[in-house]
Amino acid sequence: MYNKLDPGLYVWMYKQEDLGQKGNVQITPLNDLSDVTDVQGTKAIFQEAVNTLVKTGVCKGSVNPAYIRDFTVRYNNILLVLYEIQADKTTVPHGFAVMRYDEDEENGNPGLYVDVICSNQGYGGKLLDYISKYANQTGEYFVGLSSLPTVLTFYPKYGFEFRKSCAGPTNAQLPASITTMKKENYPKSVKNTYDNPAFMDFMLDIHDKGLTVYDQGECAKRPLSAKKFKKHACASDGFSMKKCLRRQTQRRTQTYRNKSRRNFHHSKMYKKSNSNENV
Repeated sequence: MYNKLDPGLYVWMYKQEDLGQKGNVQITPLNDLSDVTDVQGTKAIFQEAVNTLVKTGVCKGSVNPAYIRDFTVRYNNILLVLYEIQADKTTVPHGFAVMRYDEDEENGNPGLYVDVICSNQGYGGKLLDYISKYANQTGEYFVGLSSLPTVLTFYPKYGFEFRKSCAGPTNAQLPASITTMKKENYPKSVKNTYDNPAFMDFMLDIHDKGLTVYDQGECAKRPLSAKKFKKHACASDGFSMKKCLRRQTQRRTQTYRNKSRRNFHHSKMYKKSNSNENV
């Protein structure tokens, strides 16, 4: 199949409408969602593809293999792979995203949740743009994800906001203490963010506003002191962000894909689950 495609960037997609059902594999040029090659696929293709991609090094070791094995493949519906076909027909993966159908917490409107995203440097934005275009084309109201502290400044560049729902105003915005910070002073790891005053202040602020993904034990308490926030690694699963694609004024009656539009809470054993630091 790849031999018939011209050199360039393509997206390989595996998609199921409902968990447990057979899905389809589609191949489309990066900038043309209408030109699609479509073949039948199975969940085994999904699982094999995700495991292979993790081993390629695109995630740079930041994805917990247990999370991929026990959660990602089992509970997600969509796999997007951004890859390049070179002149000699060699295929080079530049990034991937594993997603599932989701619902807005307040009004039930349908959207996509990006569970895991990894990419080589310079390709994360291309992958996010494609996801947004695809979601908009298929009638989704939003794209959601959990941003690790090290990339809190990355996602706003592509329209993502710190919010749990698209039904109201955004919950928070990056403060000047972070937006004006020199890139070389950004924390290099999640652990480092706890010791950066600007990042810690902002994380405590959005934690108090209910945007912390891991909300069990001490991390469920609000407000929380900086000492306890760091001690219990409350930022390890990131913070809720959404890109709202269309106006949401009332609940949209949803009668399809309900089985797959479920929210699953991350377990602490899956620390570093979202590889958002590699976009």
